Amino acid sequence: MSLRENLQSRYLRSNLLVVIITALLMPSLIFAQTKQSMEEKRKDANFHIANMTNLGIKALRELSKGEKNAVVCPLLLYNSLSLLLLGTEGQTAKEIEGVLGFEKKDLERWGKESKALLYSKEFEKSFLYKTEMSSPESVDVVHAYIDVASRYYKTTFNKIPDNIVGVDEQGRPLLYAEILLNSKFISTWQKPFNPEQTSDTYNFRLISGEFTRPKFMMQGGKFNYTEDSTIQAVEKRYVNRDISIIYILPKGSNTIENIIPLVSYEYLKAVIKELEILQGTIIIPRVKYERKESLNGIVQGWGIETVFKKKMADLSGMWPFPGYISNISLIESFEMNEEKTVAENEIKIEMVVTGSSPSKETNKNTFTFLADHPFFFIIYDKSNSLPLFIGVVYEP
Repeated sequence: MSLRENLQSRYLRSNLLVVIITALLMPSLIFAQTKQSMEEKRKDANFHIANMTNLGIKALRELSKGEKNAVVCPLLLYNSLSLLLLGTEGQTAKEIEGVLGFEKKDLERWGKESKALLYSKEFEKSFLYKTEMSSPESVDVVHAYIDVASRYYKTTFNKIPDNIVGVDEQGRPLLYAEILLNSKFISTWQKPFNPEQTSDTYNFRLISGEFTRPKFMMQGGKFNYTEDSTIQAVEKRYVNRDISIIYILPKGSNTIENIIPLVSYEYLKAVIKELEILQGTIIIPRVKYERKESLNGIVQGWGIETVFKKKMADLSGMWPFPGYISNISLIESFEMNEEKTVAENEIKIEMVVTGSSPSKETNKNTFTFLADHPFFFIIYDKSNSLPLFIGVVYEP
């Protein structure tokens, strides 16, 4: 064999070896990359779920001041601010980024995580979610905004007749526009309460020390339960087994006022981790309430201010002409009875856009969970580690 043939033979053998090694390593490389990608996605999802939960808890603290019942959907609140961030620039955007904990360039990434949740068929069985944007007939929404909002945030867009709410210094009409977001959880219990066992036997002790006499529902059986020196916590499941409600009841000399400042995403995870099956009795009051609240003061208190100022707000990512937010309101409702639980939030973002031209005791084996004083609750989706609603009941 000539030197040239010998070199060619070696070259072919070395190349063949490279091909064989590559073929052997490729599956493990792909697996490693896939595993890393999945871990990154999980990390991203956990980051946002932790952020939105803590934001929802911050809102709950503000809404429940004055011993008021309150219920908040963290995902709805988080996506409300995300949609605002999508439509803002400059200082206005920076303020919203500071509250959300991520930058505008990451919106599409979070949008994909949000879409995965909102478009899940299992998720939609109990959790209904919608977003609608109504804009004036004479003003077009920026196309890039429509594209991302409709693809990732389940937003539909409607045109409404021009509603002139004033004129600017140049005589151009100021027109009304709004974004309406709604989330609703509705599910029956896996094991309903027996109405025949519902009674007004117990008093409910208010923070003031006074008492009311609501109807209490009662059920015995095996529940996931935990307690320590400060709280009792118990879980009751819905028909969708991934979703349950977890009641957190202050214990001993503690009150809901002591517990709420401690609540965070990590606190809730720690409580849930300690739950274990135990025989016991749950005694919970029926609850039904509805209220409407302005979020302006709460949002401004978080540092989102310029979006409300006519001459400073920058909504250029949403509108081709100047605009600002005139009001953000929240309607919240909660009902819990022997058959089911219904929790609902509706956030309305009202905007003004410029027109284009003028014109008790327990033992080791059993427990009794008697919610006869204010308590905290969380409606929790275990499969996504996601609090759907968080709330506090001061008075049933």
